[in-house]
Amino acid sequence: MIKFFRKIRQNMIKENKASKYLLYAIGEIVLVVIGILIAISINNWNENNKLAKKETTLLISLQKEIEANINILKFNIEYNSAIITATTNFLLDAKKKSSTKSIANFKRTLAHGPSKIDAPILDNILESNSRSFISNSKFIELFRELKKAYNSIEKMEFYLDEFWNSKSADFLIENELGNFFELDISNHDVKDKVLKLYSNEKFISVVSLKNLLHIDRLDTQESALIKSKEVLKILQNNISK
Repeated sequence: MIKFFRKIRQNMIKENKASKYLLYAIGEIVLVVIGILIAISINNWNENNKLAKKETTLLISLQKEIEANINILKFNIEYNSAIITATTNFLLDAKKKSSTKSIANFKRTLAHGPSKIDAPILDNILESNSRSFISNSKFIELFRELKKAYNSIEKMEFYLDEFWNSKSADFLIENELGNFFELDISNHDVKDKVLKLYSNEKFISVVSLKNLLHIDRLDTQESALIKSKEVLKILQNNISK
């Protein structure tokens, strides 16, 4: 093909057809430019196709992560709700004038299980260059809101953990109930120690504050669950297209 065009140029030069040669040269340049543009377009298409596949793979991984976190949140909400119920019952029993107190849920009253949500894929998108190939800019804003919801849970976890270590644990140790999860509540001596806490105003105040913190944590967990479901639904609809 190159030899063919070269031969045409040489013939035009020999024939001294300057105007035709000029038109030919312009046409050849146009063809070269078109060829370059086509090559660039193909290259861009390939790159965009690679980015699209990379984005889909990343979003599918994020979808699976959110699905796992939704299950964790559901479990934590159920567990946290049980603690709130037990704590509320303890406070109600403490107000009773009757000497008969129900201590069946005492262990759960002071239970505290961490419920931090790990989201490494979400973090990777927000903190690295991964967001550069997320085509829908609205996704990034949704991801930021979801991360904010997860951070709220972590903040409440910090408050509860600090409270547990500095307040609840101290009361249990002072009343020889430090290993309360292993205690036999049916044991007469242990039962007497526990029942004394129902009339300990300082301990009741501690339990009341703990209950409020658990309620706040429940609010953050439920908000994170709602936001997780919202983002998951949007991802599912986008990936299925």
